[in-house]
Amino acid sequence: MARNKYPEETVKKILEVSYKLFYEKGYDETSIQDIIEELGMSKGAIYHHFKSKEDILNKICETNYYEGIWSRSLDQIPGNNALEKMRTAMLTELGSSNKRMLDKMSTPLLKNPQIVVRQLNVTVNELAPMFEWFIENGNKDGSMKVNQPKEAAQIIAILINAWVNPSLFKVDRDAFIAKINCLKEVVDNLGIPLVNKGFLEVVTDYYDVVSEK
Repeated sequence: MARNKYPEETVKKILEVSYKLFYEKGYDETSIQDIIEELGMSKGAIYHHFKSKEDILNKICETNYYEGIWSRSLDQIPGNNALEKMRTAMLTELGSSNKRMLDKMSTPLLKNPQIVVRQLNVTVNELAPMFEWFIENGNKDGSMKVNQPKEAAQIIAILINAWVNPSLFKVDRDAFIAKINCLKEVVDNLGIPLVNKGFLEVVTDYYDVVSEK
């Protein structure tokens, strides 16, 4: 087989076509063979870059994460202070139709312990430092009052990306809202008045979309 001179373009094409099929047919209903036929590539060409359908979806989710709101310079996110910027960033992410669809599609991946561990590592090592930036700047501008910014950032990141994540822990709507109310108490006590009425509305709508069968 001829050597592919443009592997990055091949990967991009595989992700684009797979995303389209996952969206149109659903993740569970899409097979590797469907992706192969849509791409017009050999099975070997796909398996050269991805080990499985799960691997493809994981890469789609990872790519979307870095191209979303978090790819921006944090100080450029709209808001009068760091607290508003933090809330805007989170609600923009949770309100994104693309994010919601990917989270719904990726639910089967979270049955894999390795994927869950990887997600937790990303949460602590990549998302939490962004939250820490907001908190440190919130301490400076007076919108927050947090004694231990790094640890507080990790707590919030884990609670939001794991504990209240309806793809990871399936609960009914009332239980989800109860979790958000508990989250409010926790972050308020940390000195981060993040959760307000608008926050609750967006995250509840996010739950409705991601949990819809």
